Amino acid sequence: RIMTGLRSEELELLGIVEALRTFILNFEALYNIKCEFITENTNFVLDPQRSVAVYRIVQESFSNIAKHAQAKHVEVKLKVENKRLSIEINDDGVGFDLSKKAKIDSYGHIGMRERTLLLDGKINFRSDSKNGTTVSLTLPIE
Repeated sequence: RIMTGLRSEELELLGIVEALRTFILNFEALYNIKCEFITENTNFVLDPQRSVAVYRIVQESFSNIAKHAQAKHVEVKLKVENKRLSIEINDDGVGFDLSKKAKIDSYGHIGMRERTLLLDGKINFRSDSKNGTTVSLTLPIE
């Protein structure tokens, strides 16, 4: 189960879009948090390194939502244009204080940043108590 969680079989068999869709549906059922996955892009292929990185970043974001956010709704938008993949994850939870060093430099955020930097991408975190948290990821793709 641990190995499947780290590298989803769906990721290799079905590609990143369907793997994310399956992960998000399973999360919704497990945590009873309403989730929406919005994308118009379904026919692109990511190399294995990018696929795993994107999948793990989404997993970590959802792990944080489950542990800390107290969210009732999560929206994930995936878009591909101009040779760039962008994913935005928005929750309506309690948010967190970005200025507190301990929170933003947690191992989860560090791992997300490292994965992104290794692929020449960018990741941003926005959060407040009224609007929840948004994780925005962009990566160059072929």
